[in-house]
Amino acid sequence: MGRQKEEKKEAILNAAFEIFKKYGLKKATLDDIAREAGMANTSLYYYFSNKDDLFQALIRRECESMLEQEKKAIAEAHNPKDKFSASWTTFRSMLEYHFDSLSTNEFKNLRESIWEAHEFVNKYQNEHEQLIKQVLQAGIEQSVFKKCDVGLVATSVSACRKGLFQEFIESEMPIDRMSKVMDSLLDLILHGLENTRVGRVGTEE
Repeated sequence: MGRQKEEKKEAILNAAFEIFKKYGLKKATLDDIAREAGMANTSLYYYFSNKDDLFQALIRRECESMLEQEKKAIAEAHNPKDKFSASWTTFRSMLEYHFDSLSTNEFKNLRESIWEAHEFVNKYQNEHEQLIKQVLQAGIEQSVFKKCDVGLVATSVSACRKGLFQEFIESEMPIDRMSKVMDSLLDLILHGLENTRVGRVGTEE
């Protein structure tokens, strides 16, 4: 797809995000999205076959964006502990970015819409789990984290994040409280992973 077409597609997705916030998935129409994007309704069909196809593309874009930001944050961190923290705080920042400025009604509309895209959210969770496995393994090899079942811990961390997100969505928890809860959990997880048998020189006692 050429640059101009790609830019139009992005414009449609951005417009769709605003309309889904305003009306929710069920009430939003392609006419609404076309008007928001400043183009004819028929133009949308060149890029997306229907509203559901457009919505799934939007969720896919956001999940892929979050995953790429996490990968970048992990790569830029200098040690396993910082890499784990970077992944966690990137996820928190993305929640803040998407939800902090929403009105109660917009939050409700997005909440209802997000559950329609559970397939893509689950795919993102699975890929995130693989990232965490790599960080944990590196931490064990460097004696930063204690020895553990890497797969089990990664699954637990991923499930914890998913549960937090679900609680945030279902209970309409204020984003500032959500951030504090996530910070508290990060401290608990890192404390649990810490290899307390490492001496001051960095070798296990």
